[in-house]
Amino acid sequence: MPFLNKLTIVGIGLLGGSIAAAAKDKGITQQCVGIDCNAQHLQYAKQLNLIDSIGALDAETLQDTELLIFCTPVSTLPALIRKALPFLPSTAIISDVGSTKASLVAAIAPELHLHKAVFIPAHPIAGSQHNGPQAAQANLFENKPILLTPLDNTPDWALNKLREFWRLLGGNITEGSPQWHDEVFAEISHAPHLLSFLAVDLINKQPEADKLWALAGNGLRDFTRIGASHPDMWRDISLENRDAILNSLKRYRIGLDEMIHQLENNDIEALYTLFKRAQAARKKRWD
Repeated sequence: MPFLNKLTIVGIGLLGGSIAAAAKDKGITQQCVGIDCNAQHLQYAKQLNLIDSIGALDAETLQDTELLIFCTPVSTLPALIRKALPFLPSTAIISDVGSTKASLVAAIAPELHLHKAVFIPAHPIAGSQHNGPQAAQANLFENKPILLTPLDNTPDWALNKLREFWRLLGGNITEGSPQWHDEVFAEISHAPHLLSFLAVDLINKQPEADKLWALAGNGLRDFTRIGASHPDMWRDISLENRDAILNSLKRYRIGLDEMIHQLENNDIEALYTLFKRAQAARKKRWD
């Protein structure tokens, strides 16, 4: 028997489409329903066999949904979750894939005790700069970290079920509080993305930008890959996790000031020490 009878996904883009693809490919759900304000995305998803049917945030779709996952921009989540809550049974779990957590929990927590469904925020650390259901990959979550941020009153049965769902999709489960999540991801994801956007923009403002891009190699391509990410998503993340991102960017500014000072004073030994330290740290983690 499949692990789920009915999985409903709101937002059939890269992540939503990949969750659907993985769930169908691995036989995890008997039925996968897609919801999206983009009719073209839904048609693509149907043609690609990512979803079995198209639904809506209404009683007909949600009354027998076991797991409802929102894969929409973080700014849209509170309103969408509020809309879904009245139609969900007590056996339903609501989750998401957003890159920020604390503001979402603060916005939706007052509504939760009025309804039966359980809300457990989640963040799969997987993706690419590509968008839409046509970019979906059934193996996107294989051996990727999946961070769950249960609330203080999350029941064990629901947390265990969501853990198992992501484990079946191939993910490696980690857990922490919503606040801890946002502080960590400001440092390891949000600030680096903003710096990548900035690097692309600064190069593009140069008088001979076309010549510069023509001469650029794989190093710049790798460094700026995440600068091709969706602007709408990163606008929302920047607003939702502003304070933690500011703290991280200020640390970068201190580091840049130190590097400028070292170059201005021809302190090559200090620069070399930094390069060696960074090289060793990078190789330890990924090489």
